[in-house]
Amino acid sequence: MSTQSIAVETMVVAELQDLFADESVLEGMLNKLRLSPSGVGESEALFSRVIDLDIRARRIERLLDAMNRNEGWQVDSAAC
Repeated sequence: MSTQSIAVETMVVAELQDLFADESVLEGMLNKLRLSPSGVGESEALFSRVIDLDIRARRIERLLDAMNRNEGWQVDSAAC
């Protein structure tokens, strides 16, 4: 396994851990809203965080798909 592939694997695992942690936070926010609806502001914050989580998850999916197809991918911090 090359140094670059180890670095990519480490980055992907770290990002997935972050996504799972953020998902737990979102679940807590949603449960809080269900119990006591507190207005538009908190709903908008939840929606914004869900969109961010989705965008980040899609980036990881594209990276993993490219790796599975053995495309000539390059990893840079802007892409991930």
